[in-house]
Amino acid sequence: LSELNYKNSESELILRGIAKTDVEINSFMQALQSSALIRAVNFVGSTEEALKNETVRKFELVIYLDRGKS
Repeated sequence: LSELNYKNSESELILRGIAKTDVEINSFMQALQSSALIRAVNFVGSTEEALKNETVRKFELVIYLDRGKS
């Protein structure tokens, strides 16, 4: 997790993070979607970048909270 922004009026989180592979991003999204507090998770996009001599994926997700269950 590299950045997390919260928009209270929309119960929306914007999450920016780093993962080694697209598979890791997908697994993370599935884990988030299984939470009773989350209504939906949308993948915005990812880019491949070098970080300390290693190739990583920087990604962005939008997470919609289920306000009725919080």
